[in-house]
Amino acid sequence: MFQFQSSMNPNLPRLAWCAEVIRGSNDIRVLHGLGIEITNTYFVEGAWSGRFRDSSFGEAFTFTGSGALLAESDVLFCTATDTLQALYSVRWSDRLLMSNSLAFLMVQSGETAKLGYRYYDADLMSIMFGLRDYTPSLVTLSGRRVHVWYHSNVQISRQLDLSPLPKTMRSEFRDYSDYVGFLLEEVTEVITNARDPARTTAYLPITTISSGYDSPACAVLGRLAGCREAITFVTAREEYGAESDSGLQIGKFLGLEVEEFDPMGYLERKDCPEIDFLATGYGGDDLIYSSAERRLGARLLLTGYHGDKVWARHNDSVSPNIVRGDPSGGSLAEFRLRVGFLNLPVPFIGCVNQSSIHGISNSEEMKPWRVPATNYDRPIPRRIIEAAGVPRHLFGQRKKAAARPVHTLGATDTPLDQVLSPTTLHNFSQWADRVPLFANVTDRLVCHLMRRLYWINQRALESYRLGRFLRALGSSMPKAPLIERKYSKPRTRHSLLFHWANETVKHRYVPTSGISSGGNASNLN
Repeated sequence: MFQFQSSMNPNLPRLAWCAEVIRGSNDIRVLHGLGIEITNTYFVEGAWSGRFRDSSFGEAFTFTGSGALLAESDVLFCTATDTLQALYSVRWSDRLLMSNSLAFLMVQSGETAKLGYRYYDADLMSIMFGLRDYTPSLVTLSGRRVHVWYHSNVQISRQLDLSPLPKTMRSEFRDYSDYVGFLLEEVTEVITNARDPARTTAYLPITTISSGYDSPACAVLGRLAGCREAITFVTAREEYGAESDSGLQIGKFLGLEVEEFDPMGYLERKDCPEIDFLATGYGGDDLIYSSAERRLGARLLLTGYHGDKVWARHNDSVSPNIVRGDPSGGSLAEFRLRVGFLNLPVPFIGCVNQSSIHGISNSEEMKPWRVPATNYDRPIPRRIIEAAGVPRHLFGQRKKAAARPVHTLGATDTPLDQVLSPTTLHNFSQWADRVPLFANVTDRLVCHLMRRLYWINQRALESYRLGRFLRALGSSMPKAPLIERKYSKPRTRHSLLFHWANETVKHRYVPTSGISSGGNASNLN
């Protein structure tokens, strides 16, 4: 019978863990930080919709965080029910490692990123295209693959066979009351679980709030469930006119204690706060949260990630596969583990039933909460917010965003001197100056050729005549280019940010020991 053996190291990031399963051994060694709840039958860093004492996170409708529990003769590693928080695994013939930190896994396995491979960010951010279309594994310098797991429970047998099992789903939502009632029940249960006094660490709720739709709706649900505090970022980024995006006034209507933060405050810091966010490979969208770090320790943070898709009335990608418009939220991972907080992205709750949620948004009963003259129309959160007494003119007037992505899957990236603090830019540049953008002439030619082929393919997909011709033949255009999206952009220094930041973050895991390495450690050079 398997059992977990705790190996706690206070020098580790508070919520980080790495577990080793060895063929033929009953003991699963778990190396972890101070914030892990662990017994010989389960361990967890997270909260779920269920009683804490029941350790039922594997079957909960909503689970934020990660953990593992014993299931008969197997062990079940559990990811979050959102797609912002992944698990990573690597396997040899007789052992397997699993971790909630890619950097931790690499240190303990002796693996390292392949410097000549410049598409880690594209691979990791591919989860934005949904559970069916993301890149499920990452190449390493040794040639071994690191597997990336989302929205599943991963069953591991004594023979080290891995089987992903689906998360628990509820039935389709009937109407607005059924759906919003479910959201409130789940948020209430997760908050109750997170602050349970039986925990080693209790997490008090705090919510984000802006002038848009998503986080104010989450704030309303949080307030009804007992949340009393909020954080907000004062301005949207430049492409939205750098207008105010503060949710301070909305918070006052809800009776929340709101603290405002400057989303660009990290630019004044000299301790390279961007590293946490860039080391994840998700483009650094969420580095604005570094400004609010002092408010986040031992907190359950309610966020509105994925509301733009789940709650949009106009959406051509309605699917149970959790197709998103961007990778925001994913870059919080290392920051979250170090600071020690839980992220509850409320719109992900029940989102695999997106077809019924979308149906509710477009139903007759929701007509009074529609804004027909714009695509920025989300009647479900509008109704939630207005039912709480917030005047219509205070929110959801224009699309805004405070996040400052450093590296994206779009055609161009913001110049690094505009999004990185001077200290971070200096340190990164010193390292990057020694690394050529292209390994050789062949690499340069292949990169340019693949980019050209991608855009030829993309233009073909957008061709009305070609589409009409295929329809006449009884066929249709594919929805995505045949050439991988990672070739859509010119190669710039942005493609080196993951290598540099991930290798830097690995140093916080290096003092750990006790899990045997299955590979040879090597450094970037």
